[in-house]
Amino acid sequence: MKVLQVEDIEKSKKRKKILKGLSFSVGEREIVGLLGPNGSGKSTTIKCISGLYRTDRGRIRICGNDIKSNRLEALKQIGIAMEVPALYPELSGIQNLRMAATARKVPKERVEELAVFTDLGDRLLDRTGTYSMGMKMRLNLAIAIVDQPKLVILDEPTNGLDPEAVFRLRREIEEIRQRGSAVLISSHQLSEMEKIADRIVAIDDGIVCFDGKLDDLSGRFENLEEFYKNLYGADKNESIFAK
Repeated sequence: MKVLQVEDIEKSKKRKKILKGLSFSVGEREIVGLLGPNGSGKSTTIKCISGLYRTDRGRIRICGNDIKSNRLEALKQIGIAMEVPALYPELSGIQNLRMAATARKVPKERVEELAVFTDLGDRLLDRTGTYSMGMKMRLNLAIAIVDQPKLVILDEPTNGLDPEAVFRLRREIEEIRQRGSAVLISSHQLSEMEKIADRIVAIDDGIVCFDGKLDDLSGRFENLEEFYKNLYGADKNESIFAK
């Protein structure tokens, strides 16, 4: 079963066409990395899938639900953790978690389970305004999966994280998959994407220019960075090649 189906979508902003017939899918329990340089349409794609933008043409289906004709049912299947965590800084971590649980009508037992998942311990009692970026991201990730969505979307989840927080995030993403969710992750951290993703969808100028498994690249390229440079050119966003 396809958890996400993006079919020939187009989107224009300020009379400029950003997406030009983009198509790809995400299967059950699959981790798909979405790659692309700045201006490729990657952020617009994420916003269309998450319901923030309406497409001009084409279809997006989540667990078979069309995001235009069956919007509420489609969006119920998504959990989103954006680059900048949206938390209430004056509330504690556990209060933020409980608010999300109440809004999505999940039982108290789920909150307790996710409190353990965050691995924040007693810091859950502190205001989130005092948290490091890594702590905020872990709590944000728990909130994104509070109602066990079929698709989790992560937008630049490693930005601002130290190496220990990145390692922890990697384990948590794998745990999310083991619990039954598919993951679509957009990131400029190519070395991390190489460790996390099953498959890569690369886009440029509003269309998909590569869609395949990482294993398919192993015989042709030394690593994902080399593939990226070969695909987009060495002068495109060189600063993104983080080790």
